[in-house]
Amino acid sequence: MAARIESAPVRYPFSFVVAGDSGAWPDPTTDAIFCQLLRQAAALDPLFFASLGDFAGPGTPERHADYLRLVEGLPVPNVCAVGNHDRDDPGGRDAWADVHGPVNYEFAYGNTRFVVLDAAPGELGEIDIDPEHVAGPGDEALAFLDHSLQAAPEPNRIVLMHAPPAFGGRLAPHPEWGFDVREREFLELVRRHEVRVVCCAHALLFDHHVHGGTHFVTSGGGGSGLCSHFRGLLRGGGAARGPGRAVPRRRDRGGGRRRDLRPCAPGVRRRPHRVLREASAPAHRIPPVRMIVVGIDPGTANTGYGVVARQGGRMVALDGGVVQTSAGADPAARLATIHARVCELLDEHRPEALAVEELYFGANVRSAIAVGQARGVVLLAAGQRGIPCWSYTPQQIKGAVCGSGRAAKDQVQRMVQTLLSLEELPRPDHAADALAVAICHANSAPMRRALAGAGA
Repeated sequence: MAARIESAPVRYPFSFVVAGDSGAWPDPTTDAIFCQLLRQAAALDPLFFASLGDFAGPGTPERHADYLRLVEGLPVPNVCAVGNHDRDDPGGRDAWADVHGPVNYEFAYGNTRFVVLDAAPGELGEIDIDPEHVAGPGDEALAFLDHSLQAAPEPNRIVLMHAPPAFGGRLAPHPEWGFDVREREFLELVRRHEVRVVCCAHALLFDHHVHGGTHFVTSGGGGSGLCSHFRGLLRGGGAARGPGRAVPRRRDRGGGRRRDLRPCAPGVRRRPHRVLREASAPAHRIPPVRMIVVGIDPGTANTGYGVVARQGGRMVALDGGVVQTSAGADPAARLATIHARVCELLDEHRPEALAVEELYFGANVRSAIAVGQARGVVLLAAGQRGIPCWSYTPQQIKGAVCGSGRAAKDQVQRMVQTLLSLEELPRPDHAADALAVAICHANSAPMRRALAGAGA
């Protein structure tokens, strides 16, 4: 692709398109968003399209093949920078080399030199990133950058890479989004060689920051959901905050003990289809969506539930808690209790959708089967009422709520508290997880409807 760009006739002015985080893990919705993005990018007639990492997670040959199928109709060259999720798999480095070649490379077009760097944080085969020591370009990448720009005759220099610099906490509360290890060395090279623009991704937001005369552009919304923490700031508004109110506990009428979530959002009453008056920001292109979603974190002993209402860009919690069943009770009776309580919730709130966490088969197959049974009676309750059901993986839920599929449980709880304007952290854990599932679906609903309307 680099050779194809260098051999193209030079014309001024020219443009290029960058986007990242289009496929940190397999997800049909993300693929649909990315395909729409490709169509819009092609309509701009750019010099090239740059994928700035996390487009073939976890980095297996099959995922790279999936990505190549997505971009095969792109009429312009596709330049790729490696992301951390592109090497989650232990064989990620070899798969990248086989498909894309080197992780550090350069090319020129007219009066501009482009340098593509390996700035993916984390270790090969490791999903988690240490937020205390986030590494960006390594010594090899920095040496390559120094040598390339020192020898470059072009006056304009542009760097394409995955993770942006930390800039002293600019991306808080997500420290893992910006690298601080060797940040000073990188910025010194950028200053010394008079780099005009540095294009990054990794952080699930759109950002423009000028440092020392260099423009740092972050475009991490190539398919993954943007971080709700920054959405209000970037769109010129923020969710209203206010004191919460406590909700009294009561016993579950289905036989299991109901542990209500404390507290609910301010002014929320347990009435179906409550009208919300304000959105956090005006809608842009995507029409506002008003809906109620029931989220379920299934389990035989503890089934968490959370009911979330969305109006435009604002979400509030209508209900939340846990249906508990006794370990000594008959298995059929336990499932009947869960089914009865979920039926009550659906009849009370009349949601537009039910969202449930996807079943994960880990080492404990017996436990997974029990969770699957609970999940089955939940889906049955929705199916009996004709309510559409959606499933989401834990990574999708964390990504929608926190902007990172690697977020820790306490981070998810804090973001649920922020997004729903709760006075305290949502408790217990199963209820908080269920609210996160509901938020995940509510956040994706506007884009899903927009794509459906566009025929994507």
